[in-house]
Amino acid sequence: MKVKLFLLIFISLLFVNGCKENTTDSGNVKTVCPERIASLSLASDEILFDIADQDKIIGITYLADNKKLSNVYGRTSGIPHKLRPNLEQIIELNPDLLVVADYIDHAFIDQIKKTGINTHFLTKLDSLESINQNILLLGKSVCEEDKAVSLVNNLNKNIEQIKARELTYNPTVLYLFPSFFTAGINTTIDDLITSSGGINVGAMAGIEGNKKISREYILNVNPEIIIVGSYSPDEENFIELLKSDKVLGNLNAIKKSSVYTIETSHLTTVSHHIVKGIKELSDIIDNYNKSLDEN
Repeated sequence: MKVKLFLLIFISLLFVNGCKENTTDSGNVKTVCPERIASLSLASDEILFDIADQDKIIGITYLADNKKLSNVYGRTSGIPHKLRPNLEQIIELNPDLLVVADYIDHAFIDQIKKTGINTHFLTKLDSLESINQNILLLGKSVCEEDKAVSLVNNLNKNIEQIKARELTYNPTVLYLFPSFFTAGINTTIDDLITSSGGINVGAMAGIEGNKKISREYILNVNPEIIIVGSYSPDEENFIELLKSDKVLGNLNAIKKSSVYTIETSHLTTVSHHIVKGIKELSDIIDNYNKSLDEN
């Protein structure tokens, strides 16, 4: 196995930055445009499908075919390879550009770097701004800067339209996933909640990133809206568990049926598709405001 892997790495080094004849000039700099693009994260799958020529995408992550997680589900039939974090598989594929998000296993990232494969990293995907920047940088790497700019502009336009709504009240919103984890500051969930017109309970708790939140804090804040993802493989009946919880069952959000499910693919994505989650939550907050006006 080690001999085979060594040979594969050696071969990959011979083909790094292939297809040099297909180039574009930017001033005095000649940029190599990739012809064999492989994606190893769902975020890059989703971005590439909307900025790159699909004929140039030779591999995407296997998660792209997961209906519950993927925003490109149903669009992947023309892609010949579905990838996992498998070094031999990637080397045999011989991409001239591999796209990887830095949230995957760091040991595996180190292995990729050692192969010499031309790799583009999506980094620090923890805010709407970081999503914008990563789309633009990836667009540059695949010689599709105009499409990337258009995608970012469209994303920002849609978000600004949502923010421009007139709300009489900004409710407290708690995002929960199994084992009572939530998202605080420096997360895309925080941006999603605030862009929708809510106040993020996770941020109020001083949480940074994704961490557990105590039942005591939840009880003290008594959030007005609770949102959960539609896909919770560890606890499929998560909402029912919340409702039956002897402590949390007394929360106003639960008593008033203000616990909502949002598609996980729209809620946890770190691509431009996050606007779908923002729209879903904004509709929930709109309806919450209307209910207050009626009372």
